Amino acid sequence: MKEFVTIGYSYSELDAKAKERVKDWYLDTPIRNDVFHEDVMLFLQESFPNSDLEVQYSLSYCQGDGLNIYGTLKKDDFLPVWQVSEATKNRMKKYLNRANSGTFTFEYNDRYAYSCKFIDQKYIEEYVSDMVEDLQDNGVTRINTDTIRQFYTDMLDYFDDLDDKLKKKGYDYIYNCSDEEVEDACEANEWYFTKEGRFIR
Repeated sequence: MKEFVTIGYSYSELDAKAKERVKDWYLDTPIRNDVFHEDVMLFLQESFPNSDLEVQYSLSYCQGDGLNIYGTLKKDDFLPVWQVSEATKNRMKKYLNRANSGTFTFEYNDRYAYSCKFIDQKYIEEYVSDMVEDLQDNGVTRINTDTIRQFYTDMLDYFDDLDDKLKKKGYDYIYNCSDEEVEDACEANEWYFTKEGRFIR
């Protein structure tokens, strides 16, 4: 019986064609999807610490692809990122403190994974009306409906835009990688390849 020795090459020692094969192999590993999901969840938890938000997505270049943040948002959590004057923000904070419902629910997409915020945006006037009625029931007078309307409009626009930004970030992260990233990963894990770029160990 003859024994054959396979020579292992580091990523930096490979030619351009072999490096492309290694990149394809690296991008095909499921860990990148897991890392992206963990990064999004960490961002949501740090940005909206009192809320219970989740994320669903499909980024396979198919019909229905997209990203959708869903779950329960504590409305107070939106105030720090709301781009309005301090006076407007303080007024809305008082309304939220006096209202019975301090949360807003973003819907889960049962059929696909794209953002559902466009559905919520159709019902802004209903949300405003419900909150005004809620505040009146709690004895609040001289309610500024424009402030409440702006709050819901900006909140839904913000999360609609966030869904889109995270979707684009996901596509870029899952389907692209730099030479530096791959080389660092190969060195850290001590991965070696054949001259053609096939993984050895």
